Amino acid sequence: MYSDLVQFEGEKLELGFDNVYNAKNLKIVECDEFTLQQTLENKKSEIIVIHEKSPKDHLHFRRTALNQVTCKLAKKNKIIIAFSFDKIINSRDKALVFGRLMQNFKLCRKYKVKVLFASFARNKYGMRSSHDLLSLLQVLGMTADEANKALSVVKEIVNKNPEVAKGVKIVKNGKNKNYC
Repeated sequence: MYSDLVQFEGEKLELGFDNVYNAKNLKIVECDEFTLQQTLENKKSEIIVIHEKSPKDHLHFRRTALNQVTCKLAKKNKIIIAFSFDKIINSRDKALVFGRLMQNFKLCRKYKVKVLFASFARNKYGMRSSHDLLSLLQVLGMTADEANKALSVVKEIVNKNPEVAKGVKIVKNGKNKNYC
């Protein structure tokens, strides 16, 4: 039911996930607030990972990459907005990142943009269980249904596009399956 994306090869922990995919084999682009709109206008990418690098928020609004214009572009071009748990864990100011995530989730809900949330772990110790990620998403303002969809959208992408799935390694029940 749930799927996770990681950034390493080798042994992966299951932790309640049906499938664990390597993110290097999918069409994923990482953007900040300056390059996001250009990337959204380019229809070649399917998944865009939002990287919040802005040091400070403004006095009256949060300085995040997503806004109403970028959300409308993502909905129009059918691009999935992804958020990385690894970026949250490794950030210096977690409270600032949590506030920006809450705002981004509200914008994605308002403009009906598909959201992906994955660990993007760099090693097997950076992975978290599916229940931990679900709980975090609900604390940050997602409903239970939205959180379930955010953790299961990866499987839809890989099943929808067989050319994207070429070379993807799936770990299920401790057995490696290569789809090459």
